Amino acid sequence: GNVECQGGTIYLDWHGDRQQHPYENNGDEVMIYINADRSIDLYLNGEVKQRATKAVPASAFPLDFEIASADSGGFLRNVHWVNVKAPEQSFAVMQLAPESPCKSFNADAVKVGDFGEMNCNWARLYSKRQVQASDLPVGLAFRCDSNNNIHVGFDQVTGRTSSYYQPYGNVECQGGTIYLDWHGDRQQHPYENNGDEVMIYINADRSIDLYLNGEVKQRATKAVPASAFPLDFEIASADSGGFLRNVHWVNVKAPEQSFAVMQLAPESPCKSFNADAVKVGDFGEMNCNWARLYSKRQVQASDLPVGLAFRCDSNNNIHVGFDQVTGRTSSYYQP
Repeated sequence: GNVECQGGTIYLDWHGDRQQHPYENNGDEVMIYINADRSIDLYLNGEVKQRATKAVPASAFPLDFEIASADSGGFLRNVHWVNVKAPEQSFAVMQLAPESPCKSFNADAVKVGDFGEMNCNWARLYSKRQVQASDLPVGLAFRCDSNNNIHVGFDQVTGRTSSYYQPYGNVECQGGTIYLDWHGDRQQHPYENNGDEVMIYINADRSIDLYLNGEVKQRATKAVPASAFPLDFEIASADSGGFLRNVHWVNVKAPEQSFAVMQLAPESPCKSFNADAVKVGDFGEMNCNWARLYSKRQVQASDLPVGLAFRCDSNNNIHVGFDQVTGRTSSYYQP
């Protein structure tokens, strides 16, 4: 599944049926997805563009995801694991319900999971996905890019509240601070605008944990009643210039990926890169002469189907793909 970022174009299946596709730099979402039968599909914005010539041999596991770069200023943005392949969320990004009452917003930004520029006087945007009790645990992660007055949280589909009163896990974005559990034990926390990752996570017992950068900061006072399902995720805003960035579903709660963002293996041979950006899933400014960054997570055959999604923000020479942990290739030859 080797992919090369090249600015206005992208190469898919670099070591197989290499094809060049038009690409919006830092706009289009790429996904390398290993299916249950070990075949590999290559996606752009949720659409399969190619099937890789080479499937993963059964003997190759475990695999990790590896980044090799000769672009010292380039990045992979929002690098995150995708564990559930479903029509609603082929690469985890939240999709919009067409019946959402807010009709004035940036529709192009929604395609990559950014929801904002809402001019709707608190009328909301709804997620297309509706969560049943049987789906738990599940969560929604995002970054606030707002000075004030964006409220988000879960609400019941039948008998919704109005305005900014989402009852379950309500969070308010406020620029340099953030309010967690707005309708319960409301607490203000320091926040790096468009930097820190927030997650509202509904546990299997219907309690709600509120995370910043993978760390639980609060448990919400109110759990979700059994009678409230199905739920959806809803955004209410009075900040006409503000955004929620990288709004995506989180379906697996594990120490390695509490909010899906790829974490870095400390044994990665590349040692010169932007370590702060890695915290929010941006991998770049690598000065390592093709030496690689490895994912901390290692994929077993029993984990399939699984994938990795990202955006290229590079003019050229970033190669990504999966490789076997035992007997790795070198340079940009991820097989």
